[in-house]
Amino acid sequence: MAAWSAKKVGGCNRCGRCCRGCPAFDAKGMRCRIYAHRPEICKAFPPVPRDIVGVESCGYKFETEVRTGSQDT
Repeated sequence: MAAWSAKKVGGCNRCGRCCRGCPAFDAKGMRCRIYAHRPEICKAFPPVPRDIVGVESCGYKFETEVRTGSQDT
């Protein structure tokens, strides 16, 4: 996961698509009720590309090349 984290670019555009199952998400207002005080897991989202597959409106993207720390090509 750390390798992917280094390749994450962009930022949360607060679309709410990834938060809909969370009890702190206000579906009517389409916002997080605790955004300013959200837990670390929310701040780290998405940790890997599969977490945003199909979420076209997500402000995060991942660079395609992931380095594992080795110098192998």
